[in-house]
Parts: sequence; C-alpha cells; structure tokens
Amino acid sequence: MSKSDGGYLNRLDRQIYSLRPRQTDVSRTAGDSVMLISAALRLLNMPNKRLDRVEGDILTCLDFNNIYYRTVSLPGDLEKGEYPLLVIHKADDRQPYLLYRDGQKNSLITIRNGRTIRITKAPWPVFADTAQELHRSFRDQIDGVTEIARLAYQPELGAIGLLLLISLIVLMFSLSIPILTNTLVSSVLPQSDLWWLAESLLVVAMVVVASITSQYLQGLMILRLETIGNQRLQIGVWEHFLKLPSGFTADHSKGEIYVGLSAISKIRSYIGAGALTSALSALFSFAFLALMIKYSPGLAVWMVLVVMVALVVVFQIARQSIELNEEVFELKAELNTMSNEISSNAFAIRSMSSEIPMLRRWMQRYTTMANISLKLNGLEQAIDVILIFLSPLGSVVLFAVAVVQVLNAPQSTGDPKLVGSFIAFYSAFTAFTGSVAGAASNLTTVFATVSVLWKKARTILDEPIEQGWRVDAINHVFEGEISLRDIRIQPSGLRSPLLNKISLTVDIGKILVIAGQRASGKSLLLKTMIGMTTPDLGEVLIDSTPISKISIRGLRRQVGYLPQEIVLETLCLRDLLREHRDDSDDVLWAMLQEVGLQERIRALPQQLDTQLDGEEEPLNSAECKLLALARALLRQPSALLLDEFLVGIPEEAHADLLTLIQKQGCTTVLVASHESELEIANTIVLIEDGTIGCQGKLGSPGLEREVFDLD
Repeated sequence: MSKSDGGYLNRLDRQIYSLRPRQTDVSRTAGDSVMLISAALRLLNMPNKRLDRVEGDILTCLDFNNIYYRTVSLPGDLEKGEYPLLVIHKADDRQPYLLYRDGQKNSLITIRNGRTIRITKAPWPVFADTAQELHRSFRDQIDGVTEIARLAYQPELGAIGLLLLISLIVLMFSLSIPILTNTLVSSVLPQSDLWWLAESLLVVAMVVVASITSQYLQGLMILRLETIGNQRLQIGVWEHFLKLPSGFTADHSKGEIYVGLSAISKIRSYIGAGALTSALSALFSFAFLALMIKYSPGLAVWMVLVVMVALVVVFQIARQSIELNEEVFELKAELNTMSNEISSNAFAIRSMSSEIPMLRRWMQRYTTMANISLKLNGLEQAIDVILIFLSPLGSVVLFAVAVVQVLNAPQSTGDPKLVGSFIAFYSAFTAFTGSVAGAASNLTTVFATVSVLWKKARTILDEPIEQGWRVDAINHVFEGEISLRDIRIQPSGLRSPLLNKISLTVDIGKILVIAGQRASGKSLLLKTMIGMTTPDLGEVLIDSTPISKISIRGLRRQVGYLPQEIVLETLCLRDLLREHRDDSDDVLWAMLQEVGLQERIRALPQQLDTQLDGEEEPLNSAECKLLALARALLRQPSALLLDEFLVGIPEEAHADLLTLIQKQGCTTVLVASHESELEIANTIVLIEDGTIGCQGKLGSPGLEREVFDLD
C-alpha cells in the first residue's frame, strides 16, 4: 500500500469509522472494499463501527464485519427510482458501487485504488442482475422513544420538511376562506356588483380546489413516510432482537416477547403519523385563533374558555384510559402465553384431565379483559362525543354572546362590516374547534397508548445486546483454542449453581468429550463456550482473548454447533447447505456422501431443490441431524461443538461419522451420548455436582469405562 493510500485510510479512520488493519497484508481490493463499506455506514448515519480488512470481495468483507445485508434483484430504473442504500456490481469486472439517494436524484460512488469516484449523471455502467440492500440499525444502547423515531424517520428529514411546507400551504388556503368570506359579506355584497361577486366566488372556488389538492398531496406524503419508516423499524427491531442474549427468551414468556415486539411497531405508527398530525392540527388551531382575535377579541376569549373547559375534561378521561390500557395489555400478554401453553401441551393437559381448570382460568382472564375493554371503549367514546360536540356547543355560546352584544348595541346590526366580521369569526371558530378537536383526539390517543406501549416495548429495548455484537467488537480469526476460567452459572429458579468453578482448556485441534449425569450442566457448558450463555462469574477465552471482546457473529460463523434439538430453516437443501457461499453442487454432493446422506437426497424427486417447509418434512430427525452436520462441515470450521449428536443415528453409522469428525483436524467438543465418543477423545471431562470431578483419557483413574452410564 502506498503512503498516499495509507494516509487516506488514516484520515478515514479518524473522520468516519475505525478501520483496524489485520496483521497480515491484504490486497488493494480488500482495502477498497472496506473504504466503500465505511462510506456506506456514513450514509446510513450509523454509529462508529470497527471494520477489519479481509481478503475477498465486498460481500466477504460485509460478512466478516458482521454487517447485515439482503440480496435483491437489481431495480429497473437506477437513475430515478427511490431505493434503500444498495451495493451494486459492475457486470464485467464485479467492481462494487454504492447507489444512494442524493437529494432528488440517485448517485453512484465507488473506490478504486483508494480513490473515491462519484457518478451523478448518465451514462452509467452496466450492472449485474443482483444487488445488496443495506439498512440502518439501532445503536448499542436504545435511549428512549426518540431512538425509534430517529431510526424510522431521520433519513426523511427532507421529505418531512416538504410535508410541512405543503401543510403550510394548506393552512394558508384554510385561513384565506374566512378572510374572503369577510370581504365578500362586508364589501362585495353591499355594492350589489354582480361581476365583482362572480370574481370573488371564482377565487373562493379556486381556493377550495387548491386546498383539497394540497390535502391530498399531504395524505400521500404521510403514507409514504409511514411505509418507509415502518420498513426501517421492522428491520431494526428484528436485528436488535436477534442480538439479545440467548437467555432472554428463557427468562420471558412468548406472550411477553410478542407483545413487546408488536408494541415497538405500534409506537412508531403513533409517534409518526399521530404526532405529526397532532402537531399540524395544533399549528392550524393557533392560526385560526389569531384570526378570531383579529375579528373579535371579546368573542375569542369566550370561545377559548369553552374550549379549555372541554379539553380539561378530555385529558382527565384520558388519564383514566391510560390505566385501563395498561391492564388490557397485561391481560393480552397473559392470554397469549396461556394460548401458546394450551396449544403446545394439549396432549399433556388432556392426559392429566386439566383441560377444564385451564380453560376456566383462560375464560376468567378473557372475561376480565373484555370488561376492562368495555370500560376503556366507553371512555374513548366519551372523549369522541365531547370533541364532536365541541363545535356545536361553542356555536351555541357564540350566538348567545353575540345576541347579548347586539341587544346592548342594536344600532350595530345594520353595519355590513360587523356582519362580515361575525361571519368570518364564525368560519374561523369552526375551523379552530375542528383543529383543536383533531389535535386533542390524536394527542390523547398517542399519549394514552404510547405510555402503555413503551412499558411493554422496554422488555425488548432495555435488554442489553450481547457484548459480542457491540460496534467495537473484534473481528477475530478463530484458531481453535477455547479456555474456561472459574466459570460459575446459576440459572434462575435454582438455589445453587449448576456449574461452579469450572476451569479447562481445549487446545487447537484436540478433541474434548464432556460426560456426566443427566441435567448436570453439560449442554450449558457447551453453550458457554460459544457465548450463547453468559456465566455469572468467570471468563471464557477464545485464543486467549475474552469472548466478550470478540464479534460473536463472526465467532459463531467459524464454529459448527449442533444442539440436541436440530431446527433447520425453511429453505431448499442447496441454499441450506451453501449458506452464503458459492459451493458447487459437486461439493455439496461430496459432503452428503461423507455424512451418508447422498443416496437419500438423490432419491428425493427434487434432490437439492427439495424444500424444507416445516410441515411435511422430507427427512426424519436423524437425517436432519446429519444434514446439519454436513452444513457445519462445509463451513470448514475452526471448532465443532456437538451436543449428543449420535442420539437417534443408527449405530452402524457411528464409527464412520466419528472418523469423519477426527479427519477434520479442528478443535472438537462433544457431549457424550455413546461410549464410542469417549474412545476418540484426547481429554474426557467428567462433570459431578457442578464441578469437574476428574479429567484425562479413557481408562485413567476415575475415568474407567464402568463410570460412564452410556450406550
């Protein structure tokens, strides 16, 4: 790398994102990829993220730095269409470009030999048929409701400004109607000039048409903002959720998680369109109030008093609805949990004859929720009735005050200007009460609902993400050494630690077998080794580096982990095995041959195109386990972690599978389920009473065959 390129990277390191070169030299292409990704992250206004250079194309660099992307078809109109930030590739040499929105047009940016090249107008290069979408994400720490609004709407500040401008135009047209009415009544009609009257009516008609058109455009822009904001938020929420510790789902019921996730989306809708509509309504109401004061300050005071009394009553009712809303959401979460429990454990419930008590408890909760919802609906209707009748009630007071004023000054009734002012005042008053009612209705709904939703959303948002997902996590190339130091884990609900003072080291390329009684913590120990469980005390080291400092996604991508219960994505077999690599079908068939699945897959009608749909599975549980092993080995992992993986697999296949595992030469940790696994171990660890009872080779003191209760 030249001095100029190095200087450029150093400036970029200070100004944009932290570029941490690895110790080994990498090609200029790899440096260009990192610089282009840095530019992409800057366009996304994401927090400082550590970036490491790695040999390979830009997709390899994105994967290595744990940046989510979605592969999509290349859009048709690159120059004019509005799209998320896209990585697109030149058709002839696969040179990567960023397609981003620059004001009202699209622009391209690429990096060649450390130099930035921008293309803002045609002709553009010919690009390949696929592209990658890059999206914004939440910060490591979510600070409040404003963080949701920031993620959803910050890139649309220009569109929001345009929306406010259109709203201001709508306001001007709305304000002009009372003014034109006053002119028409006080000046045009008294002169009986039909031509002037026709011109005035034409102006009024044009104002009405322009107002309707502006309101239509306003509605379209709000819909666009809502759609874009919702997409960004959904992606951000699910990305944040997937970064939460694995123990989070164990500590919360499915009902709580469902309510928490749905609450975040609802908050976005309320603080988006709801808050914006409320702000616009409030803006309109103040403008109409200014007109009312201009035409009749005395009447304006009376009308403001009437409106204030109505608003006080509305907000008192809204306070009660907040409390009821909270109760309803609590009951919904409980009902979701109970419904899931009933559907998941129907056989066990029926076998114990517990269906009647369970359904009775469910019905009691549902009835309670229905009664509270009825009260809540009554309060909401009361608010609607008050706001609906605000204008008629104000009109009665207005005419009563006007009549009193006329009776006190009867000589003023013949003054056209007074009549015109009164009609204009009344027009402004009806618009004022309409704006106030709209703002009050939206605000009460927003505050009453968001205050409750936020408490539920905090279940998700307040939970800190795993340390290995933080932006400063190291993108570590795993060599295979795993060390545990004084690990202590006490799951919630247990009076004593399940694992206590566990210290061990698995050297690179060695095979460690964990044995022990059922429920002794073997699987928990395996999960701890790859950061799926965080110990209460102690430390996990990966190649002598604390696991908390390492990018957890990058680490797991270099590990083949098979839990006891295998869950496979609903993909075709080819995509499932390839993951994000470009392995050929020959490579896939060779690996399937290694694990003993080739004949079984070839016998399927669609072979590698067979879809795993989660309903009519083409493979049984043992075959799914072998398929998961094949996928893990295709990664060429630095470590294999296998939890009782021989369970359910025919015994005649055990020897070949264990030979295959030994042949990989990578660090391997197995939770023993069969005696044959003990025979291939370099070290056996026996867990007894939460600690390491003894460790060594099979047959050494304390590790005789008779000690193990295995098949």
